[in-house]
Amino acid sequence: EAGMPTARTALLAPPAGDGDLGFGASVATFGARVAVGSRSGSATSAYIYENACGQWERTHELSSPSAPAEELFGTDIDMSANHVAVGAPRASDQDGMCQPGAVFVFTRSGE
Repeated sequence: EAGMPTARTALLAPPAGDGDLGFGASVATFGARVAVGSRSGSATSAYIYENACGQWERTHELSSPSAPAEELFGTDIDMSANHVAVGAPRASDQDGMCQPGAVFVFTRSGE
């Protein structure tokens, strides 16, 4: 198809020492930014990469405020110019009694 990329230009990898997190199971892009989530039960982070002058750099690590691995933070991810939404389908309610799930929204701070 005309205009489709035909060559890999970069390989984004998980941070060293993070082990097998299912890195890349969910991905969203906006402009020169890529958000990467995970579907592993051990994942409690999502990562933001930015491209500057052709070089990709990990600029942010997003974590769940509640942090238990079983909530599956990073299972789904989406982004816009100023926000990143990260799904956690097994996040517990405030009492910790049930797992209705949650979406955590992070707002981009000033440049």
